[in-house]
Amino acid sequence: MSSLSIYSGLVGIHGISVGMNAATVAAIIASKRLRKTQNIFVCNIATVDCITSTLAILTLLLSYLRGINITLLHLGMRAAVITGIFSALAVAIHRFIIIRFDPFNKRNLVTAPRCVVASIAFWLIPLGTFTAINLFNIDERVDLETLILPMVSFVSHTICTVCYVTVYWTISNAANEQVGLSNRMLLQRIKQNKKVLVTFALVVGTNIVCSLPISFSYFIIYVRPDWVFNFETFTLNYKFWIYANVTRGLLGLNGILNPIIYWSRLTDFRNLITSNVPRCCIPTRSPSSHKAEGEKNAELSLKTQESSVPDPKDSGGVREQGVNVVST
Repeated sequence: MSSLSIYSGLVGIHGISVGMNAATVAAIIASKRLRKTQNIFVCNIATVDCITSTLAILTLLLSYLRGINITLLHLGMRAAVITGIFSALAVAIHRFIIIRFDPFNKRNLVTAPRCVVASIAFWLIPLGTFTAINLFNIDERVDLETLILPMVSFVSHTICTVCYVTVYWTISNAANEQVGLSNRMLLQRIKQNKKVLVTFALVVGTNIVCSLPISFSYFIIYVRPDWVFNFETFTLNYKFWIYANVTRGLLGLNGILNPIIYWSRLTDFRNLITSNVPRCCIPTRSPSSHKAEGEKNAELSLKTQESSVPDPKDSGGVREQGVNVVST
């Protein structure tokens, strides 16, 4: 397969990623229904995927033209990938905090301004780090920024995994404890929390599968440069060139999968789609089903309001069993 065919395919994948993530960011900004604290990091991840794919397209086009220095584009892509990893880690820590420490948001630990500040920091830290390394790294033989990405990827994804396993274990244990109480509404809320948790775990899973290969490629560049570059012919090794293009394709695939996960699994995103679908395309239900649904929603709303009342026995203002009753 010619390099033109490979580059064209990669540009197409990243082009789809740009379009889908740009639509996700626009929907979150434009829709009041989606402008929630828990969607700030989702918006940041979508922005990261959009910018990463845009930089990838520019890199591919300039690589095909050859003879053009694309070092800054590579550094920008590395910084964007790290920002995406940080954002996925922030989602995991966010779920961990609201499930384990602040289920009713009484302590106000997770607020919109704090999430916005954290999202901005996720952009500034890798960009500032790479800029400082390029300005003050005197020994050009030591390519520190190449080693940063695999280290950050491994540590962040390990922490994400620990957070999700811990939170899911907590929710499962609470569900088992509540079965004997025949509290259907509480069990339903626990089930909703499980679904949201699994959704973001899928996002982290796709990030791991799709970003680890590119992180490993940078690790190879650092420890075995002879596998990357043929110093006798001064050309890039063909096998590594193929592997590098596979990692680029996986990076674009990650940008496609994340919006699919959001729009197919998160209730707010699905409701936004159904609200814009013509009524003729929505199957009608009997009046009794509407009545039952209304009674169910009212009961759930009442249960949510009752569950937000602090227990006098709890000095922290939150019941121990209430760790899992969280707004999703």
